[in-house]
Amino acid sequence: MSSLAETNKAGNILARDFIWVEGAPSWVPVSDYLGPKPGGAPPPLPAAAPMQTRSAGGPPPLPSPSATGNDAARMVQEVEAGGRFVIFTYCISVFIMTFKRPSEIMFLRRDQDGASAAIGYSVLSSLLGWWGIPWGPIWTIAALISNARGGRDVTLEVLNEKVGPAAAAAILARRQKPAPAGGLMNSFRVALVAVPLLLIALIVGPMGGWMAGSSERMGTRSAFDAANQQIDANHGEVAFGNSSRAVAVASDVGRSMKVLRELGFEGGNKNGLSASRHEFLTYCDLREGQCIVLMHVPELRRFTAEVKDSLAKLAWGRTQAALGQQKAGVSGMKVVVGMRGIALYDRVMSGHYVADSEAQENGLTGTVKDGRNELKRYFEEASRMPEPGRPASGAANTNEVTPP
Repeated sequence: MSSLAETNKAGNILARDFIWVEGAPSWVPVSDYLGPKPGGAPPPLPAAAPMQTRSAGGPPPLPSPSATGNDAARMVQEVEAGGRFVIFTYCISVFIMTFKRPSEIMFLRRDQDGASAAIGYSVLSSLLGWWGIPWGPIWTIAALISNARGGRDVTLEVLNEKVGPAAAAAILARRQKPAPAGGLMNSFRVALVAVPLLLIALIVGPMGGWMAGSSERMGTRSAFDAANQQIDANHGEVAFGNSSRAVAVASDVGRSMKVLRELGFEGGNKNGLSASRHEFLTYCDLREGQCIVLMHVPELRRFTAEVKDSLAKLAWGRTQAALGQQKAGVSGMKVVVGMRGIALYDRVMSGHYVADSEAQENGLTGTVKDGRNELKRYFEEASRMPEPGRPASGAANTNEVTPP
C-alpha cells in the first residue's frame, strides 16, 4: 500500500475516496488502508456492517450522505441494490410572492417509493401554493408532477460528493432498477388526473346545461346569427334562404344589385381584396306574412353617404321586384331589408310589400341606422310564422335556386 500512500500524499487521491480491493465485499474507504502497518503485514479487510432487517416498528435508520467508514460502505451497497437519494418539492404562496422549496434529501431503498412524503408535500403545495400570481399555479403543478414521479433523483450528485465522479459512475452502472411503485403511489398518481377531471365535469356540466337552456331561450338570436354568418364571406355561393323560393328571391336581388352597381356607380376598389369577392351576398327569410333580406354590399365602407342612400333605395326596390317576379309577395306583407358592409349594418329598412311596382308608394315606412337589434326582433317574429312552400322534409336551409 506504499503506492497508495504516495498517491494520497501527492493529492491524487483523498482519504475519503473509495477503492475496490479484491476479496472485499464492497467498496472500502481509502482511509482504512493508510497509516502505519505493524509488522509489515497488510491490514485485514474491513468487514461490511451487517445489514439490518426491517422491524415491526419501521425501517432501520438509513445512512446519510455525509456518512463515513462502514456506514458509507453500507450506503454504497444500498445504492447498488437499487436504493436512491431523492428530494421532493413543495411551494408556498404569500399574496403575490411564491416560494419554491426542496425537501431534505431522503434515502429510499429499492422497495420504497416515497409515497407518504410525495403525498404530504403535494398536499402542502395544493393548500398553500396556488394563491401567488403568476408563479403559484405554475410551480404548484410542477411540484405535483415531480412528486408523483417519485421525487427528483439526486443519487449521482450525492455519490459524486462522497466517492468522486469515477466511483459514482461505476456504482450507478451496477445499480439495480428500483421496484415498481406501490399501490399508494399509484393511487396518488390516478388522483392527480381524476380530481381535476372531476372538477371540470362538475363545472362544465351545469354550465353546459345552462348554456343549452340559454340557447333554447335565445333560439331566435341564433337564427339571426346563422343567417348573418352566411353572408360574411364568399365560399362559392352568393344566395341563401330558408326555402328554395327564398333563395330565388335572394338570387334575384343580389344579381340585379351587382349589375346596377357596375352600371351606375363609381367608387370602391373592384380589383382589391373583398370578403364577398365583389358579389352581393344575400340571404332571404321568407314567411307567409314577412320577408327579411340581409345583403352584404362589397366595398360599402368606401362609398359616400349619398351613394349609400342611393344603394339603399335600389336594394329596397329590387327586393319588392324580386318578390313579385317569384310570386312570393302578398300585398301588405312586412318587408325588411338590412344592408351591411364587412361586419356592420349601415341601415335597416322596413315597410310592406306593394304589388304594383308602378305605384307611387314604394312601401318603405322606416329606416334605422345599424339596426342589428331590430333585425333580431324581426327574426324572432319570423320564427312564429309558417314558411310558404316549405318542403315536407322540413329542410330549413338550402342553396338550390328556383329559376324565375
